[in-house]
Amino acid sequence: MHSELVSSEEEEVKKHGFQYKKVNIGGAFISSDKDIDEIIAFYDSKPPKSWYHFHCLNGKGRTSLLLVMLDIIKNAPRVSLEDIVKRQRFLGSEDLFDVEVWKGGSYSKNRLEQRKKFVEKFYQFVSQRKNAGGIQLWSEWHPLNK
Repeated sequence: MHSELVSSEEEEVKKHGFQYKKVNIGGAFISSDKDIDEIIAFYDSKPPKSWYHFHCLNGKGRTSLLLVMLDIIKNAPRVSLEDIVKRQRFLGSEDLFDVEVWKGGSYSKNRLEQRKKFVEKFYQFVSQRKNAGGIQLWSEWHPLNK
């Protein structure tokens, strides 16, 4: 094996002139408030027409969650949460409102429900954040709205 020929994702991305950001996000579970704050700060730091490329190990749960979160940040409350989730599903993401356990799936009913609840809460957070300068940090808002 020629380990000198192997490079990390980050090295490859940067070699081609792009920025790389690894985020911690749960697919079937929800990440820490600090991780959510970090994701929001990253999105907030980018110009409005920035392009993003997301992927996770299987390319489904976490990717879908990040795509829905970005769509919420860009479009809530102008676009309903139901329309955002539906749009992302039509574009190839998982339906984050589907809490039925798949045969042979790795997510429990409880985890699917937790993920759905997180998406609903995240939409509420972003909506209040945009209206009249609400609480700006998830870590400050979330404990008050569990």
